Amino acid sequence: YDHRIAQYVKERYFPVKSKTTSRQKIITSNPFLPALHETTRELVITQGRLVVAFLEDESNSNSSELYFNPEKISAENFIDAVFEYAIDKSASDINFLSFQSSMRIRFFAQRAWGAWRGFVPVVHKNRLLRALAAAAVPPKDHESGVRLDYKVQREIRGVITEWRVTVIPTSLGEEVVIRKSPQIGKVPSLEELGFSDDAIKFLARVRMEHEGMALIVGATGSGKTMTLYSMMSEYLKLNKKVNSIENPVELVIPGVAQSQFLANDDMSDKYKMDYLDATRSFMRAKPDIIIVGESRDAVELKATMNLGSTGHFVYTTMHTSSVPATIQRLRIMDIDPTLLADSLKVIVSQRLVQTLCPHCRHEHDDGTASRNHDGCIHCSGSTVPGVMDATVAPEIAFFDEQSRIQFAKGTPIAEIINGLEGRGLYLSREKEILKLVSRGLIDRSYAEHKGSILDV
Repeated sequence: YDHRIAQYVKERYFPVKSKTTSRQKIITSNPFLPALHETTRELVITQGRLVVAFLEDESNSNSSELYFNPEKISAENFIDAVFEYAIDKSASDINFLSFQSSMRIRFFAQRAWGAWRGFVPVVHKNRLLRALAAAAVPPKDHESGVRLDYKVQREIRGVITEWRVTVIPTSLGEEVVIRKSPQIGKVPSLEELGFSDDAIKFLARVRMEHEGMALIVGATGSGKTMTLYSMMSEYLKLNKKVNSIENPVELVIPGVAQSQFLANDDMSDKYKMDYLDATRSFMRAKPDIIIVGESRDAVELKATMNLGSTGHFVYTTMHTSSVPATIQRLRIMDIDPTLLADSLKVIVSQRLVQTLCPHCRHEHDDGTASRNHDGCIHCSGSTVPGVMDATVAPEIAFFDEQSRIQFAKGTPIAEIINGLEGRGLYLSREKEILKLVSRGLIDRSYAEHKGSILDV
């Protein structure tokens, strides 16, 4: 009976090109029928075993570009196909999300998530997740309902690529987020990351410091780690000794002593090294510069500050949105204001903004430009038509002795920022965005933003 229904679905509904709707409805009692999954894009389980299947019109469906059918492709080859697709689309992240009877796949490119491009039937989902975990370095065992973090290395078109994988349990199964790590040794310069000449001059001034701490802040995916790596490379040009502790090491840089903060299940206790072990070892390694990948809480931040007050210059990252927001968060973390004022030298807040496609943007007489919402052949592969890439819009505050005294006294944040700007020690994000707008690199609508510093 189910076979006859599936055959009827194929013959009756799949060829239909509806002009009024892209969804057609059928009913069956077996949600696990392979033939049904091959002809449907979404299954909604209702009462009992009753299933309502919505069929998307082929002309409107984007979800069939990557379809996992183990009878036609192995799980390992399908994973490689997903990674290859991400590389072709210049995607930085991949998202596998569980629905009631399937797992969908989408990609993050040009600062936006695209439409669903892949489809994994629920009956094959665990097979795919087990294959992904088995490809980890070292191999992992997938277990439903368990959070996992690991690194995967795959050879794509003759090149070894690395991917960071996070598996998160959800109410409908698992969500998998995969981020591509840059190629080994290929570190972009600050100019290539999009920092302006003024911003680069600020950061060059930071490199003259021999003691203290610099905070690189921003949202997840704003490029904080890549900025750290670029700064590492600048220090190597000055013959500085650089040590780092990261979790994980995303990019191997020859000349930098990079250590990984290892969790308990990554290796035996004999070889395990936690955050405090690494910082104690750094003291004996005589580094000039210490890089701490991320300070996640007050305990780690205090330890980082202590390193910065012992004759070393330390870089670390935090998840905050702006310089004022960072100052506010530091004040509520119950850290000794005197220690904080003595250690903190600079805060670099960064956000990525979408750059316009140079081939189809609408150019205006004043040198600005607007996005072409229809796009063109050059940006057709982008998740956002008319957008080609992204560039950094930084906000930088360099703290001198006067501002550190104000910091310790609890002076209002706006007063501190205004004083820094008056002394030429503050680079505002608004001005950096206006520079990008005036050059026609980003949409002129960015210049119309009327919010405060915290809103940018």
